[in-house]
Parts: sequence; C-alpha cells; structure tokens
Amino acid sequence: MIVSDNASTDNTVEVVDRYRQSIPIRYFRNESNIGGERNFFAAASHGSAEHVWVFGDDDIFEEAAIVSALKHIRLGYDLIVLNYSTWSLEMDAKLNSRGLARTKPSTYDDPNAVLASLGSHLGYISSLIVRKEMYLSTPPEEYEPFVQYGFSHLYSVYCGIRSGCLAVCLPDPVFKRREDNCTIFTGESANSNWINYFIKGTALVFEALGRNGYSSLAVVRAKNQVLRDFVARRILTGMNDVNRLSLMRLIYRHYRWNWRFWTICLPALLMPGAS
Repeated sequence: MIVSDNASTDNTVEVVDRYRQSIPIRYFRNESNIGGERNFFAAASHGSAEHVWVFGDDDIFEEAAIVSALKHIRLGYDLIVLNYSTWSLEMDAKLNSRGLARTKPSTYDDPNAVLASLGSHLGYISSLIVRKEMYLSTPPEEYEPFVQYGFSHLYSVYCGIRSGCLAVCLPDPVFKRREDNCTIFTGESANSNWINYFIKGTALVFEALGRNGYSSLAVVRAKNQVLRDFVARRILTGMNDVNRLSLMRLIYRHYRWNWRFWTICLPALLMPGAS
C-alpha cells in the first residue's frame, strides 16, 4: 500500500505508523500541499502495479468491483470503465440504478471511439482503471491548465490512450456513487462554478485533445455528450441567477457545431423572462 501524504496537518503520520505493524505501507510526504489533482499523479508515480485506480473516499465499492477489475486486467485491457449506482448525499436513498446507461459491455480498440462514446464520463475518477504507463505519459505542464477545472485526470487518460488501447465499458453497477458531495456546486456561486467546470472546462479539454491527435468528429461527439447529459438538463431546470446572454455566448463559442446547442440550449436560454 502507498500513502502519498499531501502535507497533511492532521495525524496522518501516526495513523500510518500504527497500521505499518500489520500492513506493508510505503509512505511519501509532499513538502507542500499540491492539491488533490496533482497528488493523484504523485501517488501513481510511486506505485509498482501496472494499473491505476483513483477511487473517491466517499464512494462505496462492493466485492464485485474488485472481482470485475481483476478479471479484465488479466484479460489485457488498458482501460476499464466500471458502472455504478448513484445515491443521495447521506447514502440512504438510491437515485439511479445505473450511472452509465449501458446494458451490455462495450469494447473499443480505437481511442476516437472511446472519446466519442464516453466523453466527459471518463472524468469520474472512481469508475476508471487505466494502465499506469498510459496515465503517467502526459507531462505535468501539459495537464496543468486543466487542474483548475478538476479535469487533469480526464485529459491525461485520453492523452495516454491516444496512440491505441484496448478498452471496455462494463454495464453492471459494482459500486455506489455519492451525489451532491461537492461544496463548490452549492450556495450562491453554484451555477457559476458549475458553468466553469462542466461547460468551459470539458470543452477546453476536448479542444486540446483535438489539437493532439483526436479527430474533429470525436471531439464534436464528446461535446454533444456533455450537452445531452449535463448542460441541456441544467439549463431547462433553471439558471435564473446567471447572465443568460453571457452564458449563451460561452456555449456558442465552444458548442456551435453541436445540434443540441441550436435545438435545446439556445431556445431555452432565449425563453421569455431570461435575464
């Protein structure tokens, strides 16, 4: 086991020392807090396994997750996408039986097909197992611009597989995802933060991928997935505290080649009463 201590101010060292008596632990400590995103890569770089699985500390995986992961690692997959059920903040109510609407496995040997099909869903860290050499192949200066959006992981995974990979997306949920657990998406700045991350951030990642080997069609389809699964729904359910004209301009800048912008997002933003 590896512990990458991100300059913690709590009793991490004491806890590690206590468990070292029964568990082999390799302990590393950053000189300063480098942020969670960068610490993903720091922890992975110290590992000796062939694959990386960054699992969220408030998601709950079941035994089936480990069994499925090991099975597909042994089958030679470079990228394994696990499905999950979604639960309330208190983890006492199931919100959705399948986070990814898949009923049968999907396999890919073309990175463009992965991008076109899964898009921003690879940004959910707990569902991804990726070959370490691919994950760490992107230099820090290349993924650094996406740290502020929480998508350095997303960018690095796609960059890692762009020269070719064997990937699978599995349909059966094997862990529970905790929803509404991010405080930056609550309160007065919830919508503005959400826009910055999920409209601007994902678009910038996909556009960078388009400049680094991915096809324009795959980029358009990845953006269409964001509009379908996130943006259109958010706009239709209300964004009354944002400047809709500015929002419309932002979406137009990044999504004007996507039909969902013209048929769903734009009409919703131009509805009477929009600010």
